[in-house]
Amino acid sequence: MKPKFRAWDSLENKMRYDIGVIEFNAFDKNVSALAFNHHLDDTGYGEVDNSQSEYYDALCFKLMQYTGLKDKNGKEIYEGDILKWLGHHGHGWQATIYGFITYEKEQARFRLNEDNNEYYEDIYRISKIGEVVGNIYENPELLERSSE
Repeated sequence: MKPKFRAWDSLENKMRYDIGVIEFNAFDKNVSALAFNHHLDDTGYGEVDNSQSEYYDALCFKLMQYTGLKDKNGKEIYEGDILKWLGHHGHGWQATIYGFITYEKEQARFRLNEDNNEYYEDIYRISKIGEVVGNIYENPELLERSSE
């Protein structure tokens, strides 16, 4: 799988999917800059026409990676996405549950945090029954909802 990223632009309050280049700081290995509308040739090294490229300091952006999974409707699931699914809670009753995707650096894995608390769900299982309904930047109010 080819890694894919998106970035939340905190200056313009919008999600950007047109990331072309991610530059890293050699000393601390953190992202230092992002280039949008920037394209490389098929080898990945030579540049093509990049007269429309936009370079930005990475401090204004929150970078999020694609998990490699899609929801029940075929929509790609990224870090920061909010998913909704129908859960079963003992004694046969059901509830609509909301959770968001995070990346856990210490264990090198994506995790689904349920209802803004410490309970975690299996991201692979939920991707088959859940749907992406927003993300933590554009739709934070979805996480304020309790189980319906």
